[in-house]
Amino acid sequence: MNKYIAGSFLTGLLGALSACSSAPSGYPAAPGWVHQPTRTVDSGYIVYVGTGEDFTAERAEFKSEASAIQDIANECSFAPKGTRVEDHYDYFYNGKYQSFSKVAVQFEDCDAAKQTLKPEQIQALANAQMTDQLKHYQELEYDMPSATAVATSDSSSESGTNPALDSTLAPPAVNPIMDDGRFLIVRQQVAYEKEIVILSPLSAYPPGSPQSQTFVAAIRTPMTQIQHYEQVHPGVHTWSKSWSSFERHPSAPLPGSIPRPRAYRGAIDSGSQHRGRGEGYKNGQNGGRHGLGFGRHGRRRRWPYPQ
Repeated sequence: MNKYIAGSFLTGLLGALSACSSAPSGYPAAPGWVHQPTRTVDSGYIVYVGTGEDFTAERAEFKSEASAIQDIANECSFAPKGTRVEDHYDYFYNGKYQSFSKVAVQFEDCDAAKQTLKPEQIQALANAQMTDQLKHYQELEYDMPSATAVATSDSSSESGTNPALDSTLAPPAVNPIMDDGRFLIVRQQVAYEKEIVILSPLSAYPPGSPQSQTFVAAIRTPMTQIQHYEQVHPGVHTWSKSWSSFERHPSAPLPGSIPRPRAYRGAIDSGSQHRGRGEGYKNGQNGGRHGLGFGRHGRRRRWPYPQ
């Protein structure tokens, strides 16, 4: 099976589930949220549905959670404290476990995250555990661009150096955002920059230090571009578009600093479980408003991969 077919498998699977009211024979019916668009808005929450597949249920679930977390990071610039994993739906199909995760964040928490500019503000509001999970996911599932690719990227489509490889920030592009595709790309570039800050020790960006000032100077322009685009196009607050969908089938060229998901690289470059909220999801216990072991007081998880 070539990489394009493998990468398209989950897209087809989601479409198949949306077209029917039940999972494959012998498995519990898929809950309604599995059929909804990748991004929805519900009672003051932004909700993303992530997908993942692997040979073990734990790994498939890890991927589906991280996929949704990355979509939230793209919209909010990082996953803030208060982001929660609401539900999972998993089953075994065609030799692999298929997993769906429903992850939500309040609009007010997302807006607060988007406004953060200084490293100390970012680190204070960020859900470091979810960011750590996202970083592991990116290392597993993405081809990180080489320094040469970053250096030779079209400067008109870059916000600086590749944040996934180097924490030294260069001045961002000043070109205005002209369309939805470019809007998603700039958001992802900002998310990568902030991801580095979140995963760095507090001592890496002392308040008022040269490294902190350099970061603020680099990130200010793309953040202003994003805010302006949102003001001019308010529909982005209610649309169903997501970074995960865009990077599989981009409508605009991806700059060299944006890592490529391995499963979709070809397209870019040319036992079942259903866990509802139940008692364990109330009052922040085992998740609640703070997610499954993440959140403000979550326990550190052991990832289902070698570290």
